[in-house]
Amino acid sequence: MSEDTRKTTNSSVTLDKEQVIYKDVPETNEYYKYIMALTEKGVVKGTGNSRFQPNAIISRAEAVTMIITALGFEDKAPEPLPILNFNDNSEIPKWSEKYIYMANKIGLINGDEYGNVMPTKALTKAEIATITNNMVKYIIEELGEEYIL
Repeated sequence: MSEDTRKTTNSSVTLDKEQVIYKDVPETNEYYKYIMALTEKGVVKGTGNSRFQPNAIISRAEAVTMIITALGFEDKAPEPLPILNFNDNSEIPKWSEKYIYMANKIGLINGDEYGNVMPTKALTKAEIATITNNMVKYIIEELGEEYIL
């Protein structure tokens, strides 16, 4: 391997300077360049065994994790993490707690009329549209010129 080639590995992906490999995302996949770009930035990860599962449905917790990571807020949650104020806290995967906390704190997500965040529920188009709208609103109103994409 040449000196200018960066190589790191985890359970799902091998990163070289110019190539990320998922067995189930060939370069001919219409989403290849987007998946690779977000993988290289650490926004998305594979599911293990060099797989990404590009056609899998994602949960609310997974979507929120990607958005908070894309915003660069993954390390902004306080430690220790305060108790989340949702009626279904016990359903929130441990790995996603800080992301759900931050998404709630900046107004991307709120509980439903019963106080549930439903972290394992698959997202609908309407829900991701709402979350994305809330993200854009947050960027414009709260970050403004300070936020550089």
